Amino acid sequence: MTKVIINDLGDELFAVLVDETRDISIKEQMSVCLRYVNKEGQVREHFFGLVHVSNTNVLSLKLALESLLETYNLSLSRVRGQGYDGATSCKRRDMLRDSQMTKTVEALQSGEISSGCGLNQEIALKKARDTRWGAHYETILRLISLFLFVVNVLEYVKDDGNNSEQRAEACHLLNVIQSFEFIFNLHLMKNILGVTNELSQAVQRNDQDIVNAMALVKVSKQRLHYKR
Repeated sequence: MTKVIINDLGDELFAVLVDETRDISIKEQMSVCLRYVNKEGQVREHFFGLVHVSNTNVLSLKLALESLLETYNLSLSRVRGQGYDGATSCKRRDMLRDSQMTKTVEALQSGEISSGCGLNQEIALKKARDTRWGAHYETILRLISLFLFVVNVLEYVKDDGNNSEQRAEACHLLNVIQSFEFIFNLHLMKNILGVTNELSQAVQRNDQDIVNAMALVKVSKQRLHYKR
């Protein structure tokens, strides 16, 4: 399959798409896809290979990518685009998950929260999407829920990050998210988007009629006016 991809690519320029993944033994891996336009003018995007990496810092990913491309006589000089999705966050996600699990166990043992089907499931932070306000609302809810765990992870990165730039960024983020302004706006947007998200969900119901929809819009406007 790799030879077919190489032949289809020919001498054309290409882009690389890199993502982080782990095998069954929880070893760090980097997956690489190639995106290019072939001789027939067709856009192609193919999985190209998996590379084990010692860690997921920038230098390790660069060396691993160069090694994979050199194996098939592909030069970085032909690369005209790069995409990296989640290729440095694996250990941070593990820390967030472990911190969340520890706090949940402690709360269950003290009786602060209850156990049961569907309760206290593992959650993670999500990326906000510019085109969906509902996604922003969900991101805010998750950040509020995981706030203490996020702080714990950032404090770890601030002290033990891979480089000075990473440690400085973590220190800056800690100062920002723990400021009164950030926390106030976080809860303010939770309230505002809670109203608009409720309206959005209601008007998308299949059994909704225009008269009732307009009434829901009016109520939502009143609620937002009251908050203002």
